[in-house]
Amino acid sequence: MNKEKQIAVWKRETVEKLTDLMNKYETILVIDLTNLPSFQLQKMRAQLRGKALIAVTRAKLISLAIEHCKKDGIKEIKKYLVNIPGIVFSNIEPFRLAKILIKNKSSAPAKPGQIAPFDISIPAGPTPFTPGPVIGELGQLGIKTAIEGGKINIKESVVVVKDGGVISDKVATILSKLGIEPMEIGINLIAAYEKGRVYEKNVFDVDEGKYIEKIKQAYRDALSLSLNRNILTKDNIALLIKKACVLADNLARKINITVDKEVRKGERLSEVKKGIIESRPASDEEFKRDEMVARDILDNLQKEKVKSLSLPKQKEERVHKIDIKEVL
Repeated sequence: MNKEKQIAVWKRETVEKLTDLMNKYETILVIDLTNLPSFQLQKMRAQLRGKALIAVTRAKLISLAIEHCKKDGIKEIKKYLVNIPGIVFSNIEPFRLAKILIKNKSSAPAKPGQIAPFDISIPAGPTPFTPGPVIGELGQLGIKTAIEGGKINIKESVVVVKDGGVISDKVATILSKLGIEPMEIGINLIAAYEKGRVYEKNVFDVDEGKYIEKIKQAYRDALSLSLNRNILTKDNIALLIKKACVLADNLARKINITVDKEVRKGERLSEVKKGIIESRPASDEEFKRDEMVARDILDNLQKEKVKSLSLPKQKEERVHKIDIKEVL
């Protein structure tokens, strides 16, 4: 009998269906469902309804579907089919989808024989136990203890299982007694495929708070640089205008020109500017520097064709609005 005919119909149909889904959806996640209770999987399926599909079947069938898929680079994800694999199909970009999966994990006690997802340690500090057999159990794991206030105190933090190591009966028992739940119940993301690229799970391990803070700091640094270099942008124009006004006031005071009075009399600011240029002390380096900065700001404003600007309200008699053409 032909080998192809010997293949069960359901297997052939499963491969065909998986292949169609792989060709249809933009994002493909490889997941590991080891130690995931069925109720948790059903809960996740419900949460992803309308956003993604989860397919769970034999690794061999998934591998065959990948072979039949026509997308560039997708065969790279075959090596990530480990333990109890599954596939998530979606048109949501992988980082958003991974965030949903990660947020829906919950902590769980360790069981003998499980693989440590990271270095599992027992921290230093007091325990709720009185002196007894627990001291010996801790000692077998290389944990140093002392009796303080009638309770067992762990003197130093100790890593009891390395990342990727197998959790023994003794370690699982001690972790349970201490209330340490190092395991996570949820879908374990292994890799993601999108538009010819494969991303491993460590790429998705991002601290959002730190990442957002870095973006904020980058913005502050960029704003500070633009202000120092007098580079005009929509974000700093108000600050640069204030800076130009302050510098103009300082220049006017140094050569005894009262800008406010000149403006109130209706004289053109260009004449005030001319008076500043003609009257400046040649030896005053600070004056020259301030004048250069003020000119640079005004030149940038002119290049950007700024029609009018508002000055900060400092005193009641201050002019609140001037035409930039008057200045330039």
